[in-house]
Amino acid sequence: MSTKINKNGFRYLVLAQIISDLGNWFYTAALSAMVYIITQSSLALSFTLIFSLLPSAIFSFVGGGISDRFNAKKTLILMDAVRAVSILFVLFFKSSDTLYIVYVVAFMNSICGALHTISKNVIIQKLFKGVELRKVISRLRMYYELTVIFGSMCGGMILAYLGFYTVVIVNSASFVVAMIFVLLIRYNNKTSVVVEKEEKISFINLQKEGFKYIFSNGTLKEIALYKMFYTVAGGILNILPAIIALGRFNYGEEGTGFIFASIGVGSIIGAWLNGIIKTKEYSNKYMAYGAIVFVFGFIILMLAPNFYVALVATGIVGGVSIFLQTYTEGSYMVLVDEAFVGRVSGTFLFITYGGITISLGILGAVLKEHFMLTLFICIIIILIPNILNLLIKAYSRKNDKEYIFEK
Repeated sequence: MSTKINKNGFRYLVLAQIISDLGNWFYTAALSAMVYIITQSSLALSFTLIFSLLPSAIFSFVGGGISDRFNAKKTLILMDAVRAVSILFVLFFKSSDTLYIVYVVAFMNSICGALHTISKNVIIQKLFKGVELRKVISRLRMYYELTVIFGSMCGGMILAYLGFYTVVIVNSASFVVAMIFVLLIRYNNKTSVVVEKEEKISFINLQKEGFKYIFSNGTLKEIALYKMFYTVAGGILNILPAIIALGRFNYGEEGTGFIFASIGVGSIIGAWLNGIIKTKEYSNKYMAYGAIVFVFGFIILMLAPNFYVALVATGIVGGVSIFLQTYTEGSYMVLVDEAFVGRVSGTFLFITYGGITISLGILGAVLKEHFMLTLFICIIIILIPNILNLLIKAYSRKNDKEYIFEK
């Protein structure tokens, strides 16, 4: 950590993230159960997930511009305040007739979550640079995965013993407490000359600048290519546990929990491995190594003779997926100029949520009936960016040689 201010800023940011994420995962686990109990519909659960993901993908188009235009700290506080209030309306969800309340709140919170993530990235980049930035991102990811494991397990217990009302109140309170810690964060918030000149530009045009920024940088283009394909392949991890535990090995609800735990443990290891990388420079060798482990995990999962082998395989897939996510996130944040970090983060967030949505909508739809085929498609998807990257480099080398010969 660079200075005492940065250490304190990071500490407050971690506390805010852990508290709000815990409350959110208490709520997510409990809400899933409540929606199914009240509606008895898996379709209702699917729509709840869609309303939680799709708005984030769409809103990322303008969210990056908003984060670059306005004070990131104030934006974080505002988003937490909106979520603290909006989540309380779910208390009126009593029957299938009021299910629309869940959808509306999920839609609002999805937008707030996207803007919150982008603004958090802006603050992180202001606090840290270089290798430190990569380490901080890895640590935040590790803390997040711990809250996923702990929050998911405890959410159902709180629902069973204290009721859904308590879960909602706890989630709302967690956002309020997170706001207090964000208020304590201090960092250099000088407005750059670039941002001052862009004050009259619309948010959509600002986000277009983010796309142009990425396409003008060869390394960022390469990272975006990997990010897009790897996210689609890894997106099925959201529904893979239930399919493996209930569909393939008949291991019951407990098996689903074990699979989620395995993915969580693998994710923590993946984030930790990213944090021990000593250099701040991006290298596609890590993306290639990740692809090898990714494919290995999927092959083991395809050939798994029993539940326990599948358990280990999903942990491997989950671990390498998070390693690649944190590596790409740390890489682009190190490369991007401070004035553009919000817009570039918004673009990559759009790729992430868009990839997960495609994965759930297409691959998820056929996973249960065509398990082996779906995993084979995932392997092909993982290999595509690596093959494209090799072809692009071969083409570039050929052009360079022809240019030298002509000279």
